[in-house]
Amino acid sequence: MQIDLYTFFVIGTAVGSFLTFLVTYIYVRTKLDKFNPILVISASILPPYTNDNDKTEVTIENIGDKSGNLDGIEVEISCYEDFHLFIELEDMFVMPGEPVSERVRLPDLPIGNHEITFVVAVEHGLFFKKDVYYQKDYQVTIS
Repeated sequence: MQIDLYTFFVIGTAVGSFLTFLVTYIYVRTKLDKFNPILVISASILPPYTNDNDKTEVTIENIGDKSGNLDGIEVEISCYEDFHLFIELEDMFVMPGEPVSERVRLPDLPIGNHEITFVVAVEHGLFFKKDVYYQKDYQVTIS
């Protein structure tokens, strides 16, 4: 059986293209963390509030050089097992160096030590979508 040069070239090109795609896919999936935005979460004016108009301001700042889509901010408070607050953001896209902030009033806390957790999920990537979670915990003591 004789294989002509054209058939050999077509098979070689197909195998080479497949191997190039496979190596690129594996490289991107294993090195995906370098494409993540780097977020810093901060909160000011935590409970107990001194004024009825006080609100907690949650600020998300992207200190990395990649952008991402924010899903929102989830707030959990340790003394309330069923309490889950989801804060929707007006600006759902976080750019490098640009802070995004939102103000919300958290519920009053009973006496004791409590932990308030802010969790932010960011979706990023053009082809391989992935959610990355950032978390910031605050300890609050009510006396």
